[in-house]
Amino acid sequence: MKTASYSLLLLLAFLVLACEEKRSVELLDLGTIEDTIYVDGGTDVSAYNGTDSGVVYNQKYKDIPFVQYESELVDMPSPVISLVNYHGDVLYVRDGEIYSLNSAKKLSVYEGMAIQRIYNFADKILLVEKRRILLGDTERIYTTKEFSEDIKYVFVDTDRFFIGFGGNNYEVYSDDSFEIGSFGFGFEVSRMCRSGSNYYFLSEGAVYKTDESLENPSKIVEGELTDIECSQGPVLIASNNGFYIYDGSKLDSVSKEKGMPYLRTTSVKSSDYGIFALSDKGLMLYKGDGGWEYFHSRYYIPDWDIKDIIIDGDKNIVVATAKGIGIIRPVSMTLSEKEKILYEGMKKRHNRMGFYSPARLRVAGDLLSAYTFTDDNDGQWSGMYLAAMCFKYAVTKDKSILEDARETMNSLLLLETVTEKKGFFARSVVEPELCEDMKRSGGEWHLTSDGRWCFKGNTSTDEYVGHIFGLSVYYDYCADENEKKRIAEVFGELQRYIVLNGYKIVDLDGEVTTDGHMEPEWIHSVGVFGDAGLNSAMILGGLRFAYHITGDKFFEEHFYKLARDERYFDYVRRIEDINTAVHINHDSEEMSFLALFSLLRLETDEKFRKFWIEGLENIYQTQIRERDPEFNMIYAFFRPDMDYHLNDSIRTLKEFYTHGIEWSVYNSHRVDYTLDPNKDRFGRPQSLEVFPYNQKRVIRWAENPFVLDEEGDGHSEQILTPWLLPYWMGRFLGVIE
Repeated sequence: MKTASYSLLLLLAFLVLACEEKRSVELLDLGTIEDTIYVDGGTDVSAYNGTDSGVVYNQKYKDIPFVQYESELVDMPSPVISLVNYHGDVLYVRDGEIYSLNSAKKLSVYEGMAIQRIYNFADKILLVEKRRILLGDTERIYTTKEFSEDIKYVFVDTDRFFIGFGGNNYEVYSDDSFEIGSFGFGFEVSRMCRSGSNYYFLSEGAVYKTDESLENPSKIVEGELTDIECSQGPVLIASNNGFYIYDGSKLDSVSKEKGMPYLRTTSVKSSDYGIFALSDKGLMLYKGDGGWEYFHSRYYIPDWDIKDIIIDGDKNIVVATAKGIGIIRPVSMTLSEKEKILYEGMKKRHNRMGFYSPARLRVAGDLLSAYTFTDDNDGQWSGMYLAAMCFKYAVTKDKSILEDARETMNSLLLLETVTEKKGFFARSVVEPELCEDMKRSGGEWHLTSDGRWCFKGNTSTDEYVGHIFGLSVYYDYCADENEKKRIAEVFGELQRYIVLNGYKIVDLDGEVTTDGHMEPEWIHSVGVFGDAGLNSAMILGGLRFAYHITGDKFFEEHFYKLARDERYFDYVRRIEDINTAVHINHDSEEMSFLALFSLLRLETDEKFRKFWIEGLENIYQTQIRERDPEFNMIYAFFRPDMDYHLNDSIRTLKEFYTHGIEWSVYNSHRVDYTLDPNKDRFGRPQSLEVFPYNQKRVIRWAENPFVLDEEGDGHSEQILTPWLLPYWMGRFLGVIE
């Protein structure tokens, strides 16, 4: 929530407020403070009762196995150009030599050669050099044959293989002998293969078909064609505009209109998984039902220039690239099994004194090298993790999960008490011996008077919303009586401090923190350019939480003062309209959902609840296309009879990676999206559609899911709460079984 200069915003605010005059609301005096409410001509949310469309949504998902693509990267200093399965091992060609993938060792019998391709022929290794072929195994060479001209292509048939040369000449090997031949075609052959009793030939610009006589070819297709493959089922023809499937009589084109992500295809291979399309921009898997997988980043492969692909004996997808080998493992798992992986990842790599924030990796991509560090948003991220663990405990009644949640609850309370100023809470806290380093790195760091802690000030409303969200869920679903008293005392002081400072977060120096404004003067002027609805929902939720846990009328009176007298209710009901008044800030949108969750869950006044529901509808309807499970589950919490898009949530939970390593992912080269005419708030191009989440860089729901290209060097791991929180909310609600 970063704003422009205050003076500029005040000028803009004047202009906006002049326009706002046209949609002002009318105050009706309806009696006591508890009963008074504004009435306006806004959306009638009384119709949102789950029956207005004649459909009642009570979706549930039964947890069944699905395919999760995991990977192992084997980086190499030079391109791997050819692969073959041989006796349970994968052999590959790099720098003209043959290596075993199992042992990572060179096959010494072929050392010093200049191998270009490798094949498996009749249980022997067939190697192709520029003007020579060799037959052998891993220990010795059986046959060699020198040629006087360059080899153009090799086609391996069941019991023979063809070596093609220029001028349509060839030699065919069968029964340990070579026979010379020539095709009498009117075109130059560059590739050939066989399917059934027919042979297929690729020339420049066309594919032809003949019977076993190898005469009288007929043209099948023409265009910018690059390769043919006939090893399984129909003939596959690669092109610069997708590929073709030919079943002997019918030609089917697979291109942009069938959802192909990228069209310039160098080769096509059939498999039990579907059809793989190789390209210089990654590996695509066409599953035949219109669905695609696209492996084009270091989440799966070392480089996106694909040279070859095979399926190994364990059914893994082994991919040769310009920078090494990627081993993609299709793993069957349930969401419950995936949760165990992500939860353990959080515990092992992200727990710093009970705080849960992003981690760093000393070695790129190596999760074993992870280490934690202080983060400006320790409070928010940890609050969200705390809520996830409380929902998990409510479902499982597992005492170890309760202890996990308790540790994080205590860490949040430490932030609220460490500053030695009642009510002012810290951004982050570290051990005292780190204090000088923290001060040198920037920010407002302070050593406590007893020397036990070093904490960071200039706390923002981002932290505030996370504290309310996490602690309120813990209070109601996890806390024992002593913890409830402690939370009431500590958070009550925090909320009172904010109120007594004019609804602002005031730092140790007496100044308002950079992003600590929730006061009416700011809401009515600066806030209308992006955060008036969010900050209104935040402080109203904080007041409701404080009243909920203390019973102190002080908090209720200030709730009504802001909600009614200062019209905060109107900002909340238009929360997304205001969020997007100047630009779209996805961080503010996630916080809006968290703030609305706390406010709605704790609201006791049905007249106001109507407006909070209207605010939820206002933001949710714009978010549906993001397929965000966190937002969907928050919506389901309060609108169980409406469509909360459970199928989208399940799809995203399945697509999400089982780790949070931040690798670069580029999608701007694709053809399967619509370019948004507007760039995002950082000036980045974005699409109007969201790609599958396993084809994007790992994401938090505070980030832009539409951005096309994102950088990442593998030295950081994002928190995994974006998966854990919606999953356990779904389990808590009973919509995921």
